[in-house]
Amino acid sequence: MPGKCVVVVDNSNIFIEGLKYSAKSKGREGDQDPSWRIDFGRLLKQLARDREIHAAILVGSTPPNSDTVWEEAKRNGFKVTVHERDAQNKEKAVDTELVAQGTRTIVKASQPMVLVLLLVIETSFRSLISPMRKDGLLKWLLLLRRSIPQD
Repeated sequence: MPGKCVVVVDNSNIFIEGLKYSAKSKGREGDQDPSWRIDFGRLLKQLARDREIHAAILVGSTPPNSDTVWEEAKRNGFKVTVHERDAQNKEKAVDTELVAQGTRTIVKASQPMVLVLLLVIETSFRSLISPMRKDGLLKWLLLLRRSIPQD
């Protein structure tokens, strides 16, 4: 598959979906598997397919007790940005950060890019996708609506 790609990942979405999928695969419907972990190197390779990676962006929110997940993502090629959660323990800046970084990366690139978005809900990303397509800055768009296959 030709072209360079920009990979944009919402860590919270894939982590939560992964916990659910792992529990389901172990016969624990409606539960989460706390032992499940993301293999960031494999994830990045799968998302890029055979494309050269121009940039890999991972954004999430501060985990309660440990930040080793962010170090692992960095070791595997992601540029990581972490935001604090608000007083109600909600993420407020993650989607905005993903759009801002994705836009900046694509606009600064010297050639059109393949944009790979890994997230659950794409409505927040229309502000990134529409203008880039219109201006010819996106070569292709690969949008994975869910981070895991649905049965």
